[in-house]
Amino acid sequence: MRNLFVGGILLMGILSTTVLAHVGAVGVVKERMESMKTIGAAMKQIKAMINGRADFVPERVKELAGAIADHSGTAINRVFPVGSNFEPSQAKPAIWENWQVFADLAVLMERQALQLAADAVTSGAVAKAYQELSKTCKSCHKKFRLKKKRR
Repeated sequence: MRNLFVGGILLMGILSTTVLAHVGAVGVVKERMESMKTIGAAMKQIKAMINGRADFVPERVKELAGAIADHSGTAINRVFPVGSNFEPSQAKPAIWENWQVFADLAVLMERQALQLAADAVTSGAVAKAYQELSKTCKSCHKKFRLKKKRR
C-alpha cells in the first residue's frame, strides 16, 4: 500500500511538472515531448524497482522496457524533422547538424531497451542493462538537449 501511495505522489509531481513544460507545445514538438515523458516515467519506475523503492516485478520491467523501445530508434528520429526546433522545444540545433550521431544514439537506445526487456527476469541483470540505457539517455541529453528552464 505504501508503494502505491508513494508512486501516486511521484506520478502527480511528474505530471504537474510536465504540464508546465509542455505549455504551448504543438504538433511534432508536443508529440516528442509526450514521447520523452513516457520514456522518463518508465525509466523512473524501473529505477524504483532496482533500488527497492518498489516491488521488483519482472513482467512490469519487461512492459516498461518495451515502451521505451517503442519510443526509441526510428520513432525518435521521426519526431525530430528538420525545422521542428521551435518553442517550447528543448532540442539543440546540434541534432540536425550531427544527425547521424543523434540517429545512432536513438538506435542504440532501442537496442538497450530491448536488452533490458530480455533481462527482466533478474534484478541484477536489469540493473546492469538499466545503467547502460541510462548512460545513453544522459549522453544524448548532454549533446542534444538544452538545459531545462527553471519556472
